[in-house]
Order: sequence, then C-alpha cells, then structure tokens
Amino acid sequence: TKIQDAVDLCSAGDTVIVDDGEYSETTDYNISGYGDVPTVVVIKKRIHLVSRNGKEKTHIVGKWSATDSGLGADAIRCVGIGCGPHSVNTVIKGFTLRGGATVVAGERSEWGGGIYGVADTCAAVDCIVENCRAGRGGGVCRGIYVRCLMRGNDAAGVGMDAYDADGYYGCVFTSGSVF
Repeated sequence: TKIQDAVDLCSAGDTVIVDDGEYSETTDYNISGYGDVPTVVVIKKRIHLVSRNGKEKTHIVGKWSATDSGLGADAIRCVGIGCGPHSVNTVIKGFTLRGGATVVAGERSEWGGGIYGVADTCAAVDCIVENCRAGRGGGVCRGIYVRCLMRGNDAAGVGMDAYDADGYYGCVFTSGSVF
C-alpha cells in the first residue's frame, strides 16, 4: 500500500512494479543534503520504478501547502531521487505525478514539486507531471525526461514546468505559469 516500503526492500538493479492506485502517504526520508521537503517516494538506489498499467491508472500525489502560494513547510513533493552514485540510472516509468509542492527557501529544497532528481542520469519515462508547484521547476528539476507531458505546473521563480534538467526527449509542455 506504500511505494516506499517496496523501494526500501529492493536492491540496486531491481525493478519495483506498482499496482494501479493513488499513492500519497509520505515517507520519513528526505533527499540527503538537499532539504527536508516531505516526499511521497524517495529513491536512494539505482532501481526501476514502473507502474503495472501506466500513467492513467497509477498516481503519486503530493500536496500544496495551506499558504496562499501553495509553497510552505506543510507541502509534499511527489518523488525525490537521491544524490550520489547509488541512484545513477534510476528510472521511473508510467506514472502521473500530481499536486506536489515544496517550500520556498533559496536552497535546492525548493526545486521540483513533482520530481527532484539529484542524480543527473536519473530518468522519467512516459509520465504525466501536473499541477505541481515549486520555487524553481514547478513540475520537475534535474534528470532526463522522455515522452512526458508537463501541464499546469507553476513556479515562483523560473521554470514553470521544468528547471535545470539534463534533457527532454519527445516531451510536451502546456499551460504552466510563473507567479
């Protein structure tokens, strides 16, 4: 019932297959060295996280803060992929990531409400990132994105849908804003 439990049990090189559903329970982890943003799934090892039946049926849902901007200490990011060589080549595939947000702090903790990928070679494939919010990169920050749809994401600074990513291949960006 909690994606993080499966991620914690697997070893580097494993594939975690996630059944249909909506996942929103946060983990107690944060992304080492990159802030204390509550997050639904934190990946700190090289794995593949794959939905069984695709992005239409498998959702990872964060939460906007109760503040006017939606950014604050009670915000919840959807996915964080940890730093260092352990998470290099991590792949998430076939999810909708919705409603994630971060704090506004001037540190990297404010980046990527949907996905924050510290490892430059982590990738999201065939995902939808929607209605997320952050200081920079409302939808995503860092990583590689393949055939992803980014829609309705907002940033307080720069990069409504994406910021500081390492590549976009076959992605579509629609209706985001900078506020």
